[in-house]
Amino acid sequence: MKGLLLKDLNMLKRYGKQYGIVFAIMSVWAIGMKSISFVSMYSILLGGMLVLSTMTLDEAVNFNRWALTTPVGVKGLIGAKYVLLICTVSAGCGIGLLLNVTLGAFLGGVQRDAVETIPVAAALFFIAYSITLPVSFKFGVEKSRYIYVVILSLVAVVVFGLAKILDGLGVLEKIDGSDTACLVALCGMLAVSVLVLVISYRVSIQVVRNKEW
Repeated sequence: MKGLLLKDLNMLKRYGKQYGIVFAIMSVWAIGMKSISFVSMYSILLGGMLVLSTMTLDEAVNFNRWALTTPVGVKGLIGAKYVLLICTVSAGCGIGLLLNVTLGAFLGGVQRDAVETIPVAAALFFIAYSITLPVSFKFGVEKSRYIYVVILSLVAVVVFGLAKILDGLGVLEKIDGSDTACLVALCGMLAVSVLVLVISYRVSIQVVRNKEW
């Protein structure tokens, strides 16, 4: 698995300059708009997209078909992608926090709201990518990108719809005033995302084992 991770990380190097330029432009935009939230969200979104990019490159050379004939096996092949997803999304969270501190120097300090949305966004993106990865292994990355957009939209609708309902019931006001309640809610979201990730991993293994190459 270590070799597969190194292979993917080496492939991602080619995107370094492109995304560096994108982050530079977005940082200037964030300073102009006096808001860092979108840049932080994008850094987490990018983490998952990089995993799909490696899968696209693998498909182009039929890497998975070859890898399954080696001692790596199905679990090693699938496990490497999920570990990469965890690493890249976690790195995206770290970059989001770093940008908040760095850009905050130009905006009068760290924006707490932007920081608080980072773990929430990470949990939501983990759920979205957890649903997308088995589809990618089954039907290919290009088709799964459209499904990913639909999934992300549905997750957003469900979250904002639930938030609207809770706001109408006055629950959000109580949570907003309690750090303990916020922490419990966040831990709950992270627990759900971990559960979905584990289920997704098992489903992906079955998909690849049953796939006709």
